[in-house]
Amino acid sequence: MRTMASRQAYLFKDGVLVWRALKAGTKTQGKDVLAAIDALATQKK
Repeated sequence: MRTMASRQAYLFKDGVLVWRALKAGTKTQGKDVLAAIDALATQKK
């Protein structure tokens, strides 16, 4: 039985996984990644 491959996206910062999308859609993946980067940039350290 074959299954379809799924697209996943991960963001790492300084070697640490800081964001992941396990079911990333091709139409919105770029926007989702940019939004995650913006959200991470505004978080307090």
